[in-house]
Amino acid sequence: MSSSLLLLIDVTAKSTLILMLACVAVALCRKQSAAARHHIWFVAILLLPVVTILGVLLPGFAVPVADWLPATDIEAVASSVATDQPIALEPEERIEFPQAVPNQPAPLAANSGGAIEEPA
Repeated sequence: MSSSLLLLIDVTAKSTLILMLACVAVALCRKQSAAARHHIWFVAILLLPVVTILGVLLPGFAVPVADWLPATDIEAVASSVATDQPIALEPEERIEFPQAVPNQPAPLAANSGGAIEEPA
């Protein structure tokens, strides 16, 4: 991805978070005066260009998201998502699940009072 696209995604996510927090703050202050609520919106909208400028000027840092997956698994998942095809596993990697036995009655609990009667 290009750096301008990454910056756009970063700024969009941060701006959305700021506006969502402002929305929650305004909802919590609904009993306050309109001036107090407008002050919250003013500060939130004032922060939006500040976030953009700081996003350009300050160095970024990478957050490792999927370090626990080997690189081949990430490539397989990415290619399967891109093509809408299921991930092809090697035969030794296939998971076998026990098959349910149809029409098999559940085991009966021990009855201390005698025989179990069949319902009529």
